[in-house]
Amino acid sequence: MAATTKNGKQPAHRPSRRQHIITAAVRVFGRNGFAETSVQDIADEAQVVPTAVYYHFDGKEELLELAMRRVFDQLNAVVEAARPESEPGDAEGLVRVIDAVWEWVEKNPDEARLYQVQVASANGSVKVLRDEFEQRHIQRGYDYLPEGTTRSPRAAKARPRHRPSPSAP
Repeated sequence: MAATTKNGKQPAHRPSRRQHIITAAVRVFGRNGFAETSVQDIADEAQVVPTAVYYHFDGKEELLELAMRRVFDQLNAVVEAARPESEPGDAEGLVRVIDAVWEWVEKNPDEARLYQVQVASANGSVKVLRDEFEQRHIQRGYDYLPEGTTRSPRAAKARPRHRPSPSAP
């Protein structure tokens, strides 16, 4: 039988600290970068002992991946809400996306800083996340081009450029 408190209710289960630790990791990685961050730094920020971090995660590499996944998921949701994929791309949609992303940056400075600090130097699983994110949004960017414009980065590279022949005046 479960233990009860004086008022006859079951005691509240302590919620998992997992999301709290990821939030702390976002802040610390954004401030210090990956190389300059230790598990102890993240534990201190989360106000837990390092063993609590290791209870939930394999180490700081996994924490960085999960922190970056959170950032990419948030940005994907912001872009999708501003212009759903089912909606055609146009100038108004582009403005909505830009405004929505800037609003996200203002409301989420820790996540925005992490993105800025880590995206250029990403490697391993974070590089895979970044590449998937960029490919998705680069492809969506072509939706904003006028009809008749090359809509694929590969097609743009493959399209021969017209050059005047050497005998042309």
